[in-house]
Amino acid sequence: MLTVMNLHKMLKELLSLKEIGCTYDFKERFEVALSPLEVLDFVKMIKTKIPTCGDHCERYNDCIWIPIFQKRKSKSKYKLTKDGLSLLENLSADRLTDAEIQTTITNYLINSRIVDQINSLLIGESNLTKERLVTALLKETNLSLQAIRTTIKDILDLLVSAQIIGIKEGIIVKYV
Repeated sequence: MLTVMNLHKMLKELLSLKEIGCTYDFKERFEVALSPLEVLDFVKMIKTKIPTCGDHCERYNDCIWIPIFQKRKSKSKYKLTKDGLSLLENLSADRLTDAEIQTTITNYLINSRIVDQINSLLIGESNLTKERLVTALLKETNLSLQAIRTTIKDILDLLVSAQIIGIKEGIIVKYV
């Protein structure tokens, strides 16, 4: 589940891995792939000059996903964006409390495109369901159906964890 604290751990781990991460590795260790972080603009998929696993990953010798990378160019390696690095910089103060981490990440999320779009929909809808949200995001963003379907649960979990939205009986509501 993607929560504020899990996001914080994932971003710190990416920084420790020379700002490059493998979605398979993160899915195994954090139970969240890196694609939701791409939708939030904290990472972006590496499409050219894909680094070899041994250049950034400590698990390279024990990696079970090496055959996937050898067969084809993988769409599973991501690197931190300027927004991701900026958030990490704001989180780098010594001894931040969990509440301070929560506040810092929540402030970044509130200013994100996806939260802006969800808030716009919440203004005009009293019954915003996940299905309606997916339909609206398809119309109003350049996100693909696959990107939305594979990330929406994690993103909604994160926004609930950040207390930006709530979900009551399947209906998305603003956090009160």
